Amino acid sequence: MALPADAATPTLKFGRFYADQPGPDMPYTTTRLNREYVQVKNVSKKTISLSTYLVHDRGSKHTYRFPKTFRLTAGKMVTVHS
Repeated sequence: MALPADAATPTLKFGRFYADQPGPDMPYTTTRLNREYVQVKNVSKKTISLSTYLVHDRGSKHTYRFPKTFRLTAGKMVTVHS
């Protein structure tokens, strides 16, 4: 059975991500943490809700859950910082 065309098309893609800054992890600073991020882009032609999505590291030690009201407009990107 074939999938409808829109079901076969991805709606989200990961853009850039930058993790594990060079150098020692401690002390944590806002500047250092803001340099670690992942970008998520809505590649569909409609706004989508990210309320059920989460982003986590290997082993799920650190998890980010999008707010229940978060919607990403078609063609837009969101950057999640650590």
